[in-house]
Amino acid sequence: MDETLLLLPLVGAEWKGRRVAFGDSQAQVEEIFGPANAVKNSWYYFDNRLRFDFDAEGKVEFIECGGSEGGLKPLIYGAHVFETDAGALLELLEQENAGDVDDSEAGYCYAFRDISVGVYRETTPEDVEEMIASMRAVKDNVTALVSGEIAETVAAERRRASRWESIGIGRPNYYR
Repeated sequence: MDETLLLLPLVGAEWKGRRVAFGDSQAQVEEIFGPANAVKNSWYYFDNRLRFDFDAEGKVEFIECGGSEGGLKPLIYGAHVFETDAGALLELLEQENAGDVDDSEAGYCYAFRDISVGVYRETTPEDVEEMIASMRAVKDNVTALVSGEIAETVAAERRRASRWESIGIGRPNYYR
């Protein structure tokens, strides 16, 4: 069953009409999401696809959604994060941020400092094309590429590279 989680930059997240705000206590998170799989100052839900990080006082300071596989469907500024093209989501976040962006790992990771939103992916479309070029350089792989033995893997990698793998939102100034 798909579960939509509304990400509210600088505010928190909303699930089934109930909100967890930055600065809320662990008890408030548990009241909404139930018992967590806790590891140090992080609480995990939805098969570890949703994470809440807590500061030293036990207050919510960061929320992350990861993995397009699974039932958690994060929504930000009206866009379904794991169903929206990476470039289109990047443009949307740039428009909403209208300011300082950390793009020191451009293509893989961006932090939109004014709205405290970060996105990450392990593979870019350029990485996939480089992988294909290297396979073509090895004569034995040419037949496999054409015949479809590797074609499924390449198609899956292209799909994966075209989306963000995780999105995180933090309290104001989280990425500064």
